[in-house]
Amino acid sequence: MQEDGKLSTTSSFKSSFRQSEDFIDTTITVPPDGGWGWIVVLGSFLCNFVADGAIYTFGIFLDDISRTYHTKATVVAIGNSLMTGFYYFSGPITCALVNRLGFQVTGFLGGVIAAIAFMFSTMTTSIGGFLVVFGVIGGFGFSLVYVPSVVVIGFYFERWRALATSIAVTGSAAGIIGFPMIIEGILAKCSWQTKFKVISGGCVMASCLALVYRPLRATHVLTKDKKLIQYISGDTFDSIGSFHLEEKPRLLDKLLKRFHNAMYPTASQLHKESTFVMNFPEGPSTSSVFISSVPEGSATTFMKVTPSKIDEKFDRLSTVFEDEKPKRNKFKDCLRKLCCGYKCCKWCCGSTNKNRPMYRDDIFYGGSLYTLPGYIPSRMSQTSRKKSFDYTMSVTRIEMLREGTQERVHYKCCPESVMRTLVTMLNFQLLKSPSFIFLALSGFFTLLGMYIPFIYLIERANESNLSRDVSYYLFTALGTSNALGRIISGIITTLPRAKPLLVSYVSLFICGISTIISYFATDVYSQFIYVSVFGLTIACLASLRTPIVVELLGLENLTNAFGLLLLFQGFAGFSGLPLAAQIVVITQSYNKCFIFAGCTLTLSAILLIPIKQISAWENKKKANK
Repeated sequence: MQEDGKLSTTSSFKSSFRQSEDFIDTTITVPPDGGWGWIVVLGSFLCNFVADGAIYTFGIFLDDISRTYHTKATVVAIGNSLMTGFYYFSGPITCALVNRLGFQVTGFLGGVIAAIAFMFSTMTTSIGGFLVVFGVIGGFGFSLVYVPSVVVIGFYFERWRALATSIAVTGSAAGIIGFPMIIEGILAKCSWQTKFKVISGGCVMASCLALVYRPLRATHVLTKDKKLIQYISGDTFDSIGSFHLEEKPRLLDKLLKRFHNAMYPTASQLHKESTFVMNFPEGPSTSSVFISSVPEGSATTFMKVTPSKIDEKFDRLSTVFEDEKPKRNKFKDCLRKLCCGYKCCKWCCGSTNKNRPMYRDDIFYGGSLYTLPGYIPSRMSQTSRKKSFDYTMSVTRIEMLREGTQERVHYKCCPESVMRTLVTMLNFQLLKSPSFIFLALSGFFTLLGMYIPFIYLIERANESNLSRDVSYYLFTALGTSNALGRIISGIITTLPRAKPLLVSYVSLFICGISTIISYFATDVYSQFIYVSVFGLTIACLASLRTPIVVELLGLENLTNAFGLLLLFQGFAGFSGLPLAAQIVVITQSYNKCFIFAGCTLTLSAILLIPIKQISAWENKKKANK
């Protein structure tokens, strides 16, 4: 279509909302904030126990594996470097898979892949084969385990998110405590190959635990009368469903404008009217809540409607809705008759409605939502519940569907749910922000030195002539203090006047300085004091990073920033232990590499100090423009 010399293209792709003459219907997912969610927290805790326990305590195996392959312990440590690098580096891909396949499938596949990595790494005949199988495949598998276990908490919880997240991530600290006890206690007389096979069984258990991450039922939102929606500079949606571009964009601009999550309107932007709750059905369908929108200023009334009546209301609205009725599947009917476990499997796998967690702006926010400006806590009253739903609508981006039912596919093989996640998380435009650059570099230097104490803790204890039995208790002290630090960090995020940035750089500075000082104090009591301080202060990394991002860049940029931070941390994971290994080779001392670790941690703290001032200057510059 040619108009005023400009090329205008139209594609009739509808959103996750359904449109008739009188109604616009969208679907959002409202966190239940309890119930089955606490089972999900338990599953997440145990998955973190397996994944992070295996990664952080790999140093226990260095001597045994190095003797098997007749190589140095520093070479074996590269396997952990590869694992941590791929653990972080494949994060955006894992998030895209979570958005497309769901929590259950992604977590299940991750556990299976990690189990295969541990099992087959015991069968390799060369150190090179061991490093590839254990590091690359194992790292990707644990990434598939870790991301769903963290993201699912934000999808299930709102009011209690900070508490639930703190409990779930404490599983990492429990793994640091538990793995040495299992490996050097119960399995003390077994070979490292047998111990790896036991860990492989733990990974299979983690894949089964991922099945408790049941998808949530969708909540319907209806708005009366059609609206003209305009968003994205230069682009419009008119008649809701027709997409116009003023000119043919370049590939990069097309990706950013068409697939960046921030370019899509939120559900509240689509429904520019107040909402009220029409029903809260009791029984097994309590998660299926029906919401309707009415013009602002009009009297709101509350109605009790059963789910069956809701479906009848949809049928009466328009024939457009009939296209989305589930078609009868003969195979499932046969399976229902032949397999007595069909209902059990259906209960386990949950609703057929696919959730899109990456379409929520706050999905990676691990702190308390009470500290967010737009959040209004949910109470038992109907009015407060309405405000809570309004918040959910304000952070949920709409989904574009083809013919109202099918997900749009781009480039013949990439669904929209995958494309949008990758483009949003890997948008390098954010690197133009000086404050984010400082934050990303701080994360890089933190990861550069963080894993060195975990991996070389036992080696340094042996070098200092500490008893082997005593040295393994260092992990117990480290894990206990780390668990305490994660709980304290979680409490800090719930305080409205707390300053996560201040707490982060003070904690990292103490962590770095204590690591440097530990070089001079190698007796048993000093080592226990050091690991206790290190575990307590390094815990802020997981709990306070996302609140800092939101404070500096806003909630709408959290997903983008999280994706880029994963890349920086992945590069640090690849390079941290190899650099430490070179220091060990040159100095012939494991103690020397702790100075390197302490310097990188201290530098990461220093980089956080001017971020607040840089962010203020940056915002002032934007305001002047």
